[in-house]
Amino acid sequence: MTNIAEALSEDAEVHVLCGPLGYGELQSSSKGLPGITFHRLNAFNFDKNNIINRLLRLLFLSMGMFFYGLFKINKKDSVFLVTNPALSIPLFSLLKKVKKFNYSILVHDVFPENLIPANIIRSKSNLIYMGLKSVFNWSYRKADKLIVLGRDMADIMSGKTKNKTEISIIENWADLENIQVSTFEENDLIEELGLRDKIVFLFAGNLGRLQGLSYLMELIKEVDNNLLHFVFVGNGALLEKLNDFAKTEELNNVTFLGSLPRSKQNVFLNACHFGIVTLEQEVYGLGVPSKTYNILASGRPVFFIGNKKSEVAQMINEFKCGVCFDKDERAETINFLNTLNERNLQVFRLMGLQARSVAEGNYAKEAILNKFKKIMLNEV
Repeated sequence: MTNIAEALSEDAEVHVLCGPLGYGELQSSSKGLPGITFHRLNAFNFDKNNIINRLLRLLFLSMGMFFYGLFKINKKDSVFLVTNPALSIPLFSLLKKVKKFNYSILVHDVFPENLIPANIIRSKSNLIYMGLKSVFNWSYRKADKLIVLGRDMADIMSGKTKNKTEISIIENWADLENIQVSTFEENDLIEELGLRDKIVFLFAGNLGRLQGLSYLMELIKEVDNNLLHFVFVGNGALLEKLNDFAKTEELNNVTFLGSLPRSKQNVFLNACHFGIVTLEQEVYGLGVPSKTYNILASGRPVFFIGNKKSEVAQMINEFKCGVCFDKDERAETINFLNTLNERNLQVFRLMGLQARSVAEGNYAKEAILNKFKKIMLNEV
């Protein structure tokens, strides 16, 4: 968001309304950046690991934003809202009816649909869920513009708004500056792990409930190809479960490295032949993994398991920069993995070069920020 604010500040006066300075943030950001004024709200120091405390924190932050907007935002202003905290969406939709300002929402999370795959709400017939859906669908319809991350999300939001709100797609960008293409054979992490003679698949990111990782581990269990090795970088709710499964099933072709510092990202993203992206089927249209674009930046093809209508699958098929499998294509996925060898790997190395080219041509930071400027500053 800081990068987007900086881009907009080149042509407009920008005020950022946000919570207190988080751990690890630069102190300079609390004083503002050139052309940007920060207004920080007190969200109180609740324990983030306690769900009740987290909800209270989000409630206080959302209400603080609402009352700030009630007294400070004018009709001539343009409001650009992100979907976290979620409660701010209906509150600002109400505020728009009173203040009549121009109102855009950047949709990173689709609420309340995202509560179902996260198992926070079990059923779509739940009365609380149905009530929340009605409120949020109304809220999204009140926006002048919705900015979404992919074509699948645009599809979902079109249904929620009954095509009454303008929807634009602006993808995440690839970190082309900090992630460069380097050879697998000369990678320090590969040398350390002793995997130089293997075909390596790398999953780097949150090991959470929405990623479909339990299904991936079941696939790995059935693979009969001694050349393959699977490396997982990151932490998350399923780390212990996945690790236990690998030990119980004696999966010697799986390595968990835990979290690695961002400064090592260029090293570990290049420590593979394929970058893994997986999503549960029901996550269709609810988000686009940003790590996909950094896999492209590293010059690796994407190995995707998920809904073939999703943005990631559509991108892979459009640009020929990886392979994708639906969860129902279990036999086809295993066959692909079992038939990989050094001879046919060259085809996928060429896909990796294509992936970097796609990142540079379609998902460069400057190009994506220009999309925000055109939409937000009405240049189109």
